[in-house]
Amino acid sequence: MIQQANLKLKCQVDEHKEEIDFVCYDQFCTGFRLQCFECFKKGIHNNHINDVKKINTLMQFLENNNKDCDNLIDDLNKYIENVNQSFSQLKRGITNKYSLLKERLVNLDSCQINDYLNSTIQLNEYKQSISKIIEEQTKNISHSFNNLYQQLQLSSFNYYQLDENDIKLSEDLYKQGYQLYLDKKYNEAIEQLDKSIQINPNNQVSISCKGQCLRLLNKFEDAITWLDKTLAIDPKHVNSLCNKGQCLMFLNKFEDAITWLDKALAIDPKHVVSLSDKGQCLRFLNKFEDAITWLDKALAIDPKHVNSLCNKGQCLRFLNKFEDAITWLDKALAIDPKHVNSLCNKGQCLRFLNKFEDAITWLDKALAIDPKHVNSLCNKGQCLRFLNKFEDAITWLDKALAIDPKHVNSLCNKGQCLRFLNKFEDAITWLDKALAIDPKHVNSLCNKGQCLRFLNKFEDAITWLDKALAIDPKHVNSLCNKGQCLRFLNKFEDAITWLDKALAIDPKHVNSLCNKGQCLRFLNKFEDAITWLDKALAIDPKHVNSLCSKGQCLRYLKQYDNSLTFLNQALSINPNHTFSLDCIGNCLQDQEKYQEALIYYERKLKIQPNDQWTKNQKEFCEKKLKN
Repeated sequence: MIQQANLKLKCQVDEHKEEIDFVCYDQFCTGFRLQCFECFKKGIHNNHINDVKKINTLMQFLENNNKDCDNLIDDLNKYIENVNQSFSQLKRGITNKYSLLKERLVNLDSCQINDYLNSTIQLNEYKQSISKIIEEQTKNISHSFNNLYQQLQLSSFNYYQLDENDIKLSEDLYKQGYQLYLDKKYNEAIEQLDKSIQINPNNQVSISCKGQCLRLLNKFEDAITWLDKTLAIDPKHVNSLCNKGQCLMFLNKFEDAITWLDKALAIDPKHVVSLSDKGQCLRFLNKFEDAITWLDKALAIDPKHVNSLCNKGQCLRFLNKFEDAITWLDKALAIDPKHVNSLCNKGQCLRFLNKFEDAITWLDKALAIDPKHVNSLCNKGQCLRFLNKFEDAITWLDKALAIDPKHVNSLCNKGQCLRFLNKFEDAITWLDKALAIDPKHVNSLCNKGQCLRFLNKFEDAITWLDKALAIDPKHVNSLCNKGQCLRFLNKFEDAITWLDKALAIDPKHVNSLCNKGQCLRFLNKFEDAITWLDKALAIDPKHVNSLCSKGQCLRYLKQYDNSLTFLNQALSINPNHTFSLDCIGNCLQDQEKYQEALIYYERKLKIQPNDQWTKNQKEFCEKKLKN
């Protein structure tokens, strides 16, 4: 490598004994650009003397020119990346519209199947023209590339040959950089790798290792630039193909990532990391069964590949096979007890199994290793929410949001906690933050609908619940909440229709069972109502609203003793349940036990002192006692 301190070049004119002292940078100069002082005196470059500089400017020129060259390559890469993205969009669109899985067919109605057949049959007309257009455009761009290659005379340059010392020095610097890479000192590693590459720009292992370092520093775009340089030297370099796929995966370009991982696997079908990463991409695309297929291929080669074991567990979790998921996560943890993602995912599985305390134990293990692991912080917050520790939950969710202010699940869960604390306006603020990032986040849409319902804005609530259902027509909570809104709008038959939709998906959904019972109660079908409330109580014997509603039905049937039994059960679980207090007052009032009724109305008014209906009932009892 030429250093500025030892740049001593002999003049090309044999009789000149002086070293090169000047360099010409004029764009249109046709003379020899390097001159000694004797050459300079002859005035060969006098007509553009302002572009003649001292030789010590050459290093800065080289540095600036290298940056310009890198910037040009980066721009070219971006143009090609845009083409790749458009092509991926076209492929994805064709697959989504014209390729239909047999499993999805059963979920379509006759109109949708008819539309599918019309579209698919018409595709035959376009197949030939699509192929012809793409083929012609591909030939055109290839022709343009070849012309540029010739015009720039890129095949004819040979500036210098590396000597053995340069090659050895470049290799030694690579080894130093690689050791720093193994020690996870990625920035320091890049410094050594840059020196290696500067000496030997074609040192493939240094270029590839720099790309890996940038990937591990989460500089995915920069990493791709260097991985592309590796692939320009060796298009079949499996690790670089795989690493480019990983970068694209972290940039949420899952289809593009699979394209590059497939290139790696075409060369080495047993490359475990590529198999595993393809499984991850399919998981992110919600193709969980397909993902498991590729993860199993990785595990058939390396049964102890922790990431594959963990990802298979995650796929099973998304398929609601929580016990099976834990089995595979435990296999990962048996190999690496400190594998944070496996610890976190086991905690999530336990959360879905309603084992919230156990879940927190495993999430705490993850956080002991990585206190800034956002998913573990968020999931701990969720567990605390399910344990009705809403303030504590918000504390942990805020920790997650301090690290990643755009973490949608944490924003949504904080909104849910505020909803349970009856801070509906505040809750909507946080749910709106989640929806600003992901307008199709179903849980946030549903929860915003619930908040509006509690604010008695039932029509507005239905609007947001419909948005959730447009994305996921089988979202049980949204179906149930829409039913509740219709109930509050006194559209009891319509409400039952939507509650039945929820129950067709989840026959044990307690809130839907309870609300259907309440609708039947308002339709004066008290016996039918009790049937559905009993179904809710068979699942959750302590469901306060179901106990209270059953008590109310029994009151209307004049079964006062039984009514009081269920209403008192509700109060024993929640002593401040205002509707149960009112109902007991009603029940006692019906039996002309006005003094006892007053006790419950007064208890209700201590909780809600401005409730006019309860005030009226209290006044009625007081008048009766005076007469």
